[in-house]
Amino acid sequence: MMTDISPDLLALIADYKRLDQASDDYFAEVPDPSNEQFDAVVDPLCDAIRAIVQYPVQTLNDLNLKISLIEKEDQFKTDGTTEAVIADIRRLAGSEAVL
Repeated sequence: MMTDISPDLLALIADYKRLDQASDDYFAEVPDPSNEQFDAVVDPLCDAIRAIVQYPVQTLNDLNLKISLIEKEDQFKTDGTTEAVIADIRRLAGSEAVL
């Protein structure tokens, strides 16, 4: 059970999971889609991933959930992921220090 997790982050994750399931279902039925069909399914999923990665967490529980999802999903290897998570860590640590 998740406690002290931001409702906004939970909503973003729920949206991502819904879109991920929908894309799995679609590609199971349409194994060779056109470029346009592929983009129509994948673009919203990529937007949902970006929204989670860029979400500015405010608690360690949120950060833990965000990192867990990033680790679990290969699709999270997008530009800006590392920078977004580092910004979260620095915000929570109250530090802008960089080695």
